[in-house]
Amino acid sequence: MGKIIELTHDDVQNELAYALICETMEGAYWNSGRRRRMFRKAFTRSEQQRISNIKAKAHKWYLVTGVPEKVRMSYDNYLLWQRLANFCAAI
Repeated sequence: MGKIIELTHDDVQNELAYALICETMEGAYWNSGRRRRMFRKAFTRSEQQRISNIKAKAHKWYLVTGVPEKVRMSYDNYLLWQRLANFCAAI
């Protein structure tokens, strides 16, 4: 089993670019053929499935409920959040 990390509300605000991920992945440009090809090339099929959960969580935090006081996740998921944010920022 991998390491589990716990982030506070402020840590999530500072370290997980959930607003960027939500805005980017829900925008019209996201579904372009070029973006889909880049996405498939950058992330494995397994990562893509995990990213669908990240997208849902980013949407919920950004547009519905806000960030909870504490968030627990595996260190691997934390690194995937970072990679996805970098990918979204590179548009």
